[in-house]
Amino acid sequence: MGELVNPIAAILAAASKSKPSADSQARASRATGQGSSAFDLQLIDCSGSMAEKTESGQTKISIVQDILTTLPWCPCNIGFNSSVKLINYSSNLVADGGTNMALGLLRAGQECPRKILLISDGCPDSESAAFEAAEGIGCSISCFFVGDDGDNHAKEFLRKLAKNCGGIYEDCDISKLSELQKLPQKLQLLLFPG
Repeated sequence: MGELVNPIAAILAAASKSKPSADSQARASRATGQGSSAFDLQLIDCSGSMAEKTESGQTKISIVQDILTTLPWCPCNIGFNSSVKLINYSSNLVADGGTNMALGLLRAGQECPRKILLISDGCPDSESAAFEAAEGIGCSISCFFVGDDGDNHAKEFLRKLAKNCGGIYEDCDISKLSELQKLPQKLQLLLFPG
């Protein structure tokens, strides 16, 4: 009997083996001033909706945790829900509470980042507070929407947040296996745009 393989881990493992071109790596290094990561802070939605099960059987938060382990090392990772906390790659992320994105953004601003990657599956508790907090940071914020593809309001909010903050926007409905197949390419677009 063969060994059971986590389909998400298999997809992400395949993505990590496909290296970006030297040209795209050079663009990312110039854009960030460093070669190790396109982002110096990752802000992760750990709200209750991230506990939803996907077609793969995993929760959205466990898929995001798998994604984090495949991204280039990032010096600062912050999880937010009704509160905020620093997280590391080995943290077991727990999804519960609200979506206080403004609080997460305010905490992120204390780290004086140049480029933030925000990963979320929906809208914040207060859109106006989130926009105000993001504006106050004064750095580039790219948004990766990992929620339901039909949630146009949330997608538009994150698209606008990224545009207002000089970042880029990508989305991938990680709840659907068919969309997970596109995950490596979506991550490449975020990490190595252009």
